[in-house]
Amino acid sequence: MIKNLLHSQYQQRFKTVMFGILALMIALGEYTEAISLVNDAVAYIQRQYTNELEYELLEKLHVGNTVSYVESFVGSPQVARVIDQQTTANYFDMDKCLLTIFYKQQRVTGYTVLALVEGFAPDTFKVGASAGALGTFKLGDVAAINTDYVVDHSKAASYFVEQFDSGYSGLLTKGFLGNVGYGVNAQTDAIVGLYEQQVYGTDADIAPVLKALRNKVQANFYGEGDLTLAMVEKSLMTPAEFSAYFGGRP
Repeated sequence: MIKNLLHSQYQQRFKTVMFGILALMIALGEYTEAISLVNDAVAYIQRQYTNELEYELLEKLHVGNTVSYVESFVGSPQVARVIDQQTTANYFDMDKCLLTIFYKQQRVTGYTVLALVEGFAPDTFKVGASAGALGTFKLGDVAAINTDYVVDHSKAASYFVEQFDSGYSGLLTKGFLGNVGYGVNAQTDAIVGLYEQQVYGTDADIAPVLKALRNKVQANFYGEGDLTLAMVEKSLMTPAEFSAYFGGRP
């Protein structure tokens, strides 16, 4: 309640200061600059208090887009990694999420999104029935059949990612959902159990642990594209890499 009150007071002070500045600029004849300032202020408020700008950006991103079109609204990648001879993974730190876009021959062949903050819940790809907003469903709730998965819980990284055929963009695309250890609501306790069975157990040991994980874990990671699961796994940064590239987080 106190937090909400402080937030309301801050917004009121912000409005008072902004209206004062705008009135002064208009009085001085700087109408165009005043409109620009209003637009910048609206964008700032949207970034601070909503996720709408990020959601709109992700909705514009599609498999098959040209690189020049995509970079016109996401900017240039901060980091790039070679995935194979023709494909690169390009990383964009959007503060609330880590966006990875795969380029091949100057086109987008796929993308992944890792949520980094509470409340960031964009719509995921659709496969069969809609999978819904990220973080609002468990992996076991997805109607589509998962065709494969990868899991790791080593000193370097912890993640579980599974593949679905096909993604929303077309018959050739695949969908991906998972939980990555440095994203929001990471569930490494469930991941480590499956990883240990994957390394030391039999198929009979793995099956019930996998089922339990899918019924417990919510996705904080999704993606789609003309990609293999191995390509998505190769693109996953370790927590150390993420911190080194993007200023100390997570």
